[in-house]
Amino acid sequence: MIIAAMSLWLALAAAQPDPAFVEAVKLHQAGKLTAAVEQYRKVLKATPGSLEARSNLGAALSALGRYQEAIAEYRLALKAAPAHPALRLNLALAYFKAQQLPEAMAEFTALRKQNPQDLKLGLLLANCHFLMGDYKAVIAVLEPLEKQHASDAALDYLLGTALIREGRVPEGQALADRILRRGDSPEAHLMMGTAYLLAARMVDSIREFERALALNPQLAMANSLIGQARLESGDREGAMKAYRAELEVDPNNYEANFQTGVMLKEDRLNKDATPFFQKAARLRPDSVAPPYQLAMMDLADGSFEKARLALERMPGALASFQFIITLDTHTPCAQIEASEKELFPGSHRVEENYFNSLRVLDRALQRYIAQLPEDTLLVIYGDHTLDIYYDDFEPARDEHAEYVPCLVHDKAGGLATGTGPARLPAGRTVGINDILGHLRGSLKLARTAFAGAQDLSDNGNRACA
Repeated sequence: MIIAAMSLWLALAAAQPDPAFVEAVKLHQAGKLTAAVEQYRKVLKATPGSLEARSNLGAALSALGRYQEAIAEYRLALKAAPAHPALRLNLALAYFKAQQLPEAMAEFTALRKQNPQDLKLGLLLANCHFLMGDYKAVIAVLEPLEKQHASDAALDYLLGTALIREGRVPEGQALADRILRRGDSPEAHLMMGTAYLLAARMVDSIREFERALALNPQLAMANSLIGQARLESGDREGAMKAYRAELEVDPNNYEANFQTGVMLKEDRLNKDATPFFQKAARLRPDSVAPPYQLAMMDLADGSFEKARLALERMPGALASFQFIITLDTHTPCAQIEASEKELFPGSHRVEENYFNSLRVLDRALQRYIAQLPEDTLLVIYGDHTLDIYYDDFEPARDEHAEYVPCLVHDKAGGLATGTGPARLPAGRTVGINDILGHLRGSLKLARTAFAGAQDLSDNGNRACA
């Protein structure tokens, strides 16, 4: 990851510097940050308009990890000097370190308009997109800089990984090879492992990720990717261990937070899962998955109003990702109109009525899907025979296990070829791992009554209910 050092503006241009300000700077340079903060505040109390003191105060607060306070100081300074690039860069970096990535991206984007060829700004902006999982945006930022900066390892890593994630594997592997030519590199092994992971070669991917960690045990993202590979291999225990290891290295890794929450929720440890989902929601505010998981836990705990309010706050995200659960009758519907007996017109036989009633439901689904936006991802569940057991929601039937059929339909077409391996449509707000987490963690049924569900039959309970 690319984390630039916070610049310290030590402008001492005055002919006779304020002694209090000079003392604050000395404390700051000596690493006595808490004392420097207090001294800068004394300076600002006496001279509130001191731009130098306010900027340095922001830098000292940021160095202490007090990012929200630093952001507040930088914003105040920018009101006095809105065109000052150093202040805006410091603000952007404070947002970045606070993991307020949309705000950081806005500031880095504004700075790049003034200097589009600046490699440092390009890498910082690309890194924000990278952490948000928007690999196409990473490519858009870095590809124009690649030829001019072919020797930059950070660019090779970010761009190469993004290319691999977007299915442009040969181009990404070429950049991995370029990194390896400089010497054995943990980043190159991480890129190769990612390529294997996307090709579903889990053993090879884990081998590459472990090689990367052997070279750099503190390498961010490596343990998280091992967790993903182990989870997709069915090694749930190994996945949890890997995600926990990632959080030791990088507490702000989205996937590690989200998937840890999912697995804890699956174990019905909702209280333990909650802080992980809350952290994931802060890291990717545009993702529907973490707040949805929190709402589902509220629902399971009986906090129906809290869950309802949470779901109503995210209509834009939910509009592009929908579930439909179909309930087919065990006794064929006999009340369908004669005009709706499409497969067997005029029939009164039980088995033929059954197929006619199913076609009514098919047509209702067809009408419903036709009116959805083109970027909608749809998950359709049947009512019989995937991995949902009665004992998940009805202990009295522990002996009875059934599986539920599931169809994932991307209305825009081509889930594998049209959207790439790591992103889905819907304004690029929901990642494929979000959906996998949804399906694994959110669809365990609870003994809960849901009111107000849309009747897809358009005819009350006539068709199949």
